[in-house]
Amino acid sequence: MALATTHPAARVLGAVLLTLLPWAAGAQPLIGRAEPTTGPVEPILRLAAEQRYDDDVLLSQATGAPGAYLTKIMPQVGLKLAQPTVRFDGLYGADIMIHDAGGQVSFDQRAALLLQTRPSRRAEVDAVAQFWDTTDPLSLPRFGLAKTLARIIYGRAEVGWRQTFAPRWSFVLGYRFEGAKVDEPAHPAGFLNAPAVAIEHRLTRRADIGADYRVQLFKFGSNNAIAQSPGLLWRYRLSRSATIRLAAGAAFYVEHQHPEKNGVVPRFEVAVTQRITSRVDWIFLAGHDLVGASGFSTAVWADYVNLTISWQVLQKLRLFGYGSFFRNGSMPNVGVFPLGWNHDGVAAGYGFGAGAEWRFNKNVAVQVSYDRIDQVGGLDTGQASLTRNIVAARLIVDAF
Repeated sequence: MALATTHPAARVLGAVLLTLLPWAAGAQPLIGRAEPTTGPVEPILRLAAEQRYDDDVLLSQATGAPGAYLTKIMPQVGLKLAQPTVRFDGLYGADIMIHDAGGQVSFDQRAALLLQTRPSRRAEVDAVAQFWDTTDPLSLPRFGLAKTLARIIYGRAEVGWRQTFAPRWSFVLGYRFEGAKVDEPAHPAGFLNAPAVAIEHRLTRRADIGADYRVQLFKFGSNNAIAQSPGLLWRYRLSRSATIRLAAGAAFYVEHQHPEKNGVVPRFEVAVTQRITSRVDWIFLAGHDLVGASGFSTAVWADYVNLTISWQVLQKLRLFGYGSFFRNGSMPNVGVFPLGWNHDGVAAGYGFGAGAEWRFNKNVAVQVSYDRIDQVGGLDTGQASLTRNIVAARLIVDAF
């Protein structure tokens, strides 16, 4: 499952946080938390080592399975820049995974770029790009449950430009790309290209309203589809630290090779963010939308709920946790109603996890975490359980 972006520029920073913070659906972080200081370009040289137990049936019970215990070595190199009007982070990471049973070794890689800038008092530009070449679905930002251990190549990019053009008025231009390829002959590559535009008006000091229009271009192998989606949005500042955002609209879907799948998908999203203090913050997302680039189909409808929280208990101790649920099905709206997942055409699953980080100093930290993911709907008859319980401990060392 993936979260479709209904408002690219306004939500790009939130997407970055959800993806890069280590409690986001088990995904390993590529870019750390933003430092409050500014300065010249600084190098990033990091080494992390992890010992993990993963009871995935594919790892522990299949013929020739590599075993549930895994040692992971993660060197990372990059650059970062923090200036009053520009922040840039670029990072490349390699994952060397050594399975304790049999000594099987695999090599994965990841890369990420983040740019945030204010070219003028009236303009803001945000961009993020990420790439994974992995055999470990847990490292992906998507809520991943794999029926095989096949390699997955996945990438996504998002760009947003906000421009204030009159008192109380601004426009937003955005673009989102996703691509996925499961390394199996039966699964061709899938892609999503989604340009969008929005107009927003500041009603009061606390409230904004707006309208947006999004086009989604889907491709899966030789099949193509398009969805045009107008919508309305409302944002309200509940307090100095909390904001709620509501978006609603409809996606008019047309699939060229399968016209029987044509239809209209309602879309909505509720997003609440709050930084309670300088030490506690949380993000909540819930919605229904049309998503693609899964590597398994052209497009599906999806319900999603996500909650992440971070608590800096002490100067050296941080706690983090997340919970998520998804439900999706085939077009056009197959299985949306009745609510639930015990009927044909609907897949559903959940994930939750928690962890702690102890930072000895600015260069050395240790983390422990627990993750559980499971698929509760859409299982084939006789299919083994896809439940995964993952316990991990990792040491992180920064050279600078």
